[in-house]
Amino acid sequence: MMAQVAENLDLLAEALDRRDAAALSASLENLERIGGRFPFDYISSLAWATRAICATPLAAGRPLNEIEAHSVASALGRMDRARRAALTAAAA
Repeated sequence: MMAQVAENLDLLAEALDRRDAAALSASLENLERIGGRFPFDYISSLAWATRAICATPLAAGRPLNEIEAHSVASALGRMDRARRAALTAAAA
């Protein structure tokens, strides 16, 4: 599961660089499906909320604007911190 989260976060970072709402939405949908322990439930919840940010540009067929991109970047940072916390907890 850790590898899946890391892979999706990498895909999200690439899609964010392009401000590609469709690619972001697809990877976020994958992250919404994870769960089981707190860090993964947290990541899943953040993915759901972040996908909502992508809904408007996706429906309009446009890239994310600066504010949307900033919000998505912030959420991705939080997801990555949760992933790292889960790695640390698993190693302890």
